[in-house]
This record gives sequence, structure tokens and C-alpha cells, in this order.
Amino acid sequence: MSQLPDQIEEATAVSNRIRAALGCGEITEPHTPENVSRARLLRVRAGLCHVLTEIMPGITASGERDELYAWLFEIHSVTRAEECQARLEADK
Repeated sequence: MSQLPDQIEEATAVSNRIRAALGCGEITEPHTPENVSRARLLRVRAGLCHVLTEIMPGITASGERDELYAWLFEIHSVTRAEECQARLEADK
């Protein structure tokens, strides 16, 4: 018997949990292209923080894990720059 329906159901459940944690259903106000883009980047940042602090430590050390961590850290740095810019603009 095929396990495909179970795999699809499990993948859907994981996707729903991730989307809920990232706030994918929230509407950005005011709804401008800049605000939508910034909100997306901030959701990405939240996801990266979760992966870096909650998931990566549980993976056994290896060269691939270390490179993945380095990639995620650099991507996280880009999102942090966007967050800092957003705060500067909000303080104006």
C-alpha cells in the first residue's frame, strides 16, 4: 500500500505549522509594496532565527551542517539589515 497520502498529509501539516509561525496570514497595513516587502523579509528573518536556534543545534555536526549554518547566518544578516532600516524609517 502506498504511503504517499500519509506523506502528503504530513508535509501539509508541517507547512501549515511553519506558515502559522511566520504569520503568513497577516495583512500588512498600510498595504504598500514597500511595507509588504519589508513584512515578508521580517517573516523570513523570524524563520531563519528559528532554524538557527531551534533546529540546527539538534543536527549532528558535519561539514554539510556547518556550511548550511553559514548560509543561513548570511541570509539572516541580510534580513537584519532590512529590520534596522525599517526601524530607522519608523523613528523619523
